[in-house]
Amino acid sequence: MVFSYLFAEPEEGNIRFMKSPSGAGIGKPAWDFQYILPNFEAGKEYSLKWRVIYKKWRGEKDIEKEYRRWIKTSK
Repeated sequence: MVFSYLFAEPEEGNIRFMKSPSGAGIGKPAWDFQYILPNFEAGKEYSLKWRVIYKKWRGEKDIEKEYRRWIKTSK
């Protein structure tokens, strides 16, 4: 099985991915992301477009295909 987060390029800011070696306890790394807005404006609305996939693993090319298909329809 594969569990995957797909992110569209944000209109503003950046997405940063990180891993904490013991974030969920010893031997249990935690994966996370941050939405970085260097020029944040109070009161302004910001958003991210993302999708989660959980399905049978069929290889990297299958996930790439899912991303390309999703990104075309999310605009």
